[in-house]
Amino acid sequence: MSPTKTSATKKPVEKAPETITNAVKARINQVVKPEGELTHKHLRNYSIVSAAVAIVLMSIFFLWIKPVFIDRTQDNAGQTLGQVALTESQLRQIIADQKIVAYWSGPQDGALYSLVVNNYHQIFIRYLPNGKGIDDNAPDYRVIATYPQSDAYAITKTAGNQANAISFINADGAQVFYSKNLSANVYVAFPDNPYEIEIFDPGNGTALSLATAPGKIVQVK
Repeated sequence: MSPTKTSATKKPVEKAPETITNAVKARINQVVKPEGELTHKHLRNYSIVSAAVAIVLMSIFFLWIKPVFIDRTQDNAGQTLGQVALTESQLRQIIADQKIVAYWSGPQDGALYSLVVNNYHQIFIRYLPNGKGIDDNAPDYRVIATYPQSDAYAITKTAGNQANAISFINADGAQVFYSKNLSANVYVAFPDNPYEIEIFDPGNGTALSLATAPGKIVQVK
């Protein structure tokens, strides 16, 4: 049986670094425009990293690429464009070879994975249960996104002061944040670590469980 989906499922969004700092500062100073008025070519609303708000709309990750299933031994470029279903060993090898910093929730039995590395060095790992779904754009798959962000821990902590926000420190000492309105998207930041991690999972409560479980969110090595 497939997991029960949350009422709001919003996939991770590509974020422009120059937007991150200004938007976060504005939000902290309470001068950000009301929801829906902030515009950006990659965003249709706020996110934790771009505005310290957990409202994330449909991901460019799925929209700016049309994934196709191809032979895993072909097209090395496609392996970092979300176009190739990778085995666990292939995923680890690519990340090691290209010195990519990426986090995930560990391997999943029977799954394959797609990998996107964008121009901002933001990383998206999508889980493909039973190796299926490479050409499916629906928000039905787990995605772990890694965003370079020097003040990730502070941003995540500050975001917890907002209305409808839940924020706490997990057993690994990481700051965790999510919005009650979008519990399928949970954000994690480790102390002294310049990366914001976004966990998206359509299963009811799954993203939060992953963020809470000790040692579950780890760097791919």
